[in-house]
Amino acid sequence: MAEDELQYASVVFKSNKQVRQKAENEEVIYADVKRPEQTTKPAADTTLTTLFQETEKSQTTQTSLLADNHKLTVLNINLRSDINNLTWACNLLESKLSNMTAEIQILTMDNLELMRLKQNLEKEKENLTEELIRTQSSEVNVSRAQWSIEAYCSEATYWRRCENCQKGWKSHGSSCYVIVNNHELSEWRSWNEAQDDCKRKSSDLVVIESIEEKNFVQEHSWESSKKQGYWIGVRAIAGKWMRVDGSELPPDFLKASPVEGQCVISHSGGWTPVSCDERNRWTCEKKALSI
Repeated sequence: MAEDELQYASVVFKSNKQVRQKAENEEVIYADVKRPEQTTKPAADTTLTTLFQETEKSQTTQTSLLADNHKLTVLNINLRSDINNLTWACNLLESKLSNMTAEIQILTMDNLELMRLKQNLEKEKENLTEELIRTQSSEVNVSRAQWSIEAYCSEATYWRRCENCQKGWKSHGSSCYVIVNNHELSEWRSWNEAQDDCKRKSSDLVVIESIEEKNFVQEHSWESSKKQGYWIGVRAIAGKWMRVDGSELPPDFLKASPVEGQCVISHSGGWTPVSCDERNRWTCEKKALSI
């Protein structure tokens, strides 16, 4: 209190009458009189509180910054560790890739060598196949020669007598003919079936090339008629009468117009087109043996 500044005020005492008169004439304004220390002290306390709060806030901010700095440091360490791990993994992958590239090159060389060996083996196989075919052909030729001797040459006591047609075939001009004259209807065949039978006999259905040959075949078409005869090698193809050797039949051999699905039979009265699916007997032809 001794250090505080002292302030003084003048006090005037008035009589009651004067006071009442004055109160009636004037409005009285009252004011509290406070000591100086009561007005200045709260300001100082507020300043200290503010400073204390700011200090605490600054310390909190500093602590938060330190924590963030620590987190960043840890994150940086983790990132460096991850980078190191990735670098190690990349190096490992590069090493494996290099090894795989070397292995691929080796395998490529091996594959080329195998392809070369395969080509050599295929060439050797072709050579062996050709040799086998030649050997088999020679054996077949020998067998055919032996069969021809036995088929065309009858064996006598001291010699063989050879014919230009084998046994059972009829000779005419430069050809041999076999007339398949089955009496049972169940043994008769369609045109295609008759041609297959001739093929098995190393021949074809007869191909008529001249009027003389036509007359010969008709003479040997026994027990025939316009409805039942002997198949010959003529059928309708694309509006033409074609022979089995691929040649076209001359127009003067047959006057009837070709109809798809029809083939020709020979009978004692001439030729007649009928359905190729009908069943008839047939005549085969092949070249005669030159003696």
